[in-house]
Amino acid sequence: MVNIAKGLKPKNHSQAKFLQSIRENTITLGIGEAGTGKTLLAMYAAILAINNPESPIDSILYVRPFVNEPDEQDIGALPGEYEEKIDLLGLPLWTNLSEICSPDELRKFKSRLEISHIGKLKGASLSNTFIIFDEAEDATQRLFNCVITRISHGSKLVIIGDPSQSSLQCGGFFHIAAHRLFNIPDVGIVWFPKGSCVRHPIIPHVLSALAA
Repeated sequence: MVNIAKGLKPKNHSQAKFLQSIRENTITLGIGEAGTGKTLLAMYAAILAINNPESPIDSILYVRPFVNEPDEQDIGALPGEYEEKIDLLGLPLWTNLSEICSPDELRKFKSRLEISHIGKLKGASLSNTFIIFDEAEDATQRLFNCVITRISHGSKLVIIGDPSQSSLQCGGFFHIAAHRLFNIPDVGIVWFPKGSCVRHPIIPHVLSALAA
């Protein structure tokens, strides 16, 4: 069991709806600007699932795309050996985990968590796994298909991102996927409206001014 040292409560309706969707659906998409708490909430939901004796979830997989044309699955351009490259990909995850777990709990938690790049998932069948697909705005349709088709029995998939921050020239596939998956059974889609940022209160004002 992974103890959560710091309690976490939804700060707005969108956050509450996001957690509810994760509980009730196999796949949940969380779409919204940076700072809305998507990654933190997804990790919190994953830990709750591991701690729930009635849940089949026994591990967590964190994946995110790496944009490196022409092959967006290549992580070779990141510095260091393979493990160091993966640590760089997982940096946002550890930052969010530190919000809800103590350092001792984080060390215990590492055995239940895997960080991977999408290219390593080909051919995998993931059972009883809570999959967090972060920074999905930088994924093509091919990568979306790769991640979604990994789901097997007892697993959940949470896809999160901000389409406005896509690094792809085409703008990514995330916003298209959200519209195409609307009303698909067992798929929840939660939009975080503008102004939902829960970091520094100045951020929404700056983003609004930059978008004008």
